[in-house]
Amino acid sequence: MNDMTHQKNSIGRRFSRVIISVVLIIFSVFSIVIITYNINRIDRNLDQRLGNILKLSEITMAAAVWQLHYDYLRECASSIFSEDIIVYVGILDDMNNPLVSNVRDRFQQKPFSFFQKSQRFKARESDIVYKGEKIGIVQIAISRESFYKELILNTSGAIVGIVLLIIAIVIATLVTTRHHIIHPLLKLKDSAGLIAGGDLDAFIDKSHDDEIGSLANDLDSMRQSIKHLFIAGTVFKRVVSGDVHSDPARILKMLNIGVKRSLYEKETESALDDGMDAGICFVNTQKNMLTFAGARIPLICIRQGKLEMIKGDRQSIGYKKVNADYEFTNHQVPADPGTLFYLSSDGYTGQPGGPKNLSIGRKRWHSLLQEICSEPFDDQKERLTEYLNEWKGEQSLKDDIGVVGFGFRQK
Repeated sequence: MNDMTHQKNSIGRRFSRVIISVVLIIFSVFSIVIITYNINRIDRNLDQRLGNILKLSEITMAAAVWQLHYDYLRECASSIFSEDIIVYVGILDDMNNPLVSNVRDRFQQKPFSFFQKSQRFKARESDIVYKGEKIGIVQIAISRESFYKELILNTSGAIVGIVLLIIAIVIATLVTTRHHIIHPLLKLKDSAGLIAGGDLDAFIDKSHDDEIGSLANDLDSMRQSIKHLFIAGTVFKRVVSGDVHSDPARILKMLNIGVKRSLYEKETESALDDGMDAGICFVNTQKNMLTFAGARIPLICIRQGKLEMIKGDRQSIGYKKVNADYEFTNHQVPADPGTLFYLSSDGYTGQPGGPKNLSIGRKRWHSLLQEICSEPFDDQKERLTEYLNEWKGEQSLKDDIGVVGFGFRQK
């Protein structure tokens, strides 16, 4: 059921629907534009033809109307009526009395006002003037039927051309999209599925030099990071299960050696240079003594309100350039009742924000710990979270954040 739902909502199907919708919109807009243009163009032509006929009639009929030369007027009307588009010709005197009229058979008994009101016709009338005096009126009506035929002919040809062009564009777009977007994304989906299923050596096609190639590179980096994290966890579990669990410095050294060996012995050409910072504490409860070793992570100790920072070594774990034989340093710290200890990644102190968009920094971090150290750890967690959210505002987290706090109760 889920597979069917995913297929219905696949990128390919959604993209096809979008393309079809866009094509329909473009087709509709172009059709409207073409039809409107042709209507206006042909309508202007009809207006021009009707105006020319009226102007010619005014000139040729003036003397005949003045002399009431009916035979000549009938010849003029018949001459005008010879054009198929003319459906009505009427000549009136200055009192609007009809002198001559010609009407197509199917419109017999229809007055000129009928043609004026109907959208099927274009009807106009003009005064006949003789020696500066109005002596009559000529009325002419033209049928729009030929106009409709010409409109259909012109529009259908243009629309067919647009349809063929759009079909070609759609086919080219879909083929290109499937080849350059859909298929590469499906390959990445399959690779991601293999990784999710536990195959951390799954092949990822990174041959593209576009956004999909960047996505593939990021996916491959994520795959390697997960693999390295899994390896680091396995190595750490193996190390602490031995007889060095009470020696944090020794644990860090063995962890460094194990991670580097697991990551880079078989991946010497890997572009990913991965590693981690770490801090390890071992507490001897019988002697109330804490042993700490850090790889670029310090230990914060608060005793009777006074804060002390025990720095770790300036050496990370697992990176290519890290010396595998590096000896980390153990620090002995009294674990007296009431003493509080804090370990934190640099994500908290490095978070930008505040009025000047500066990092929280070590000084603010230490002041905050001294301010909240007397509260229960649950309340401290809330205070740290509230301060972080207020400081960063609308910004996103710059880095992962991990904070560990612990202490020893008064006896």
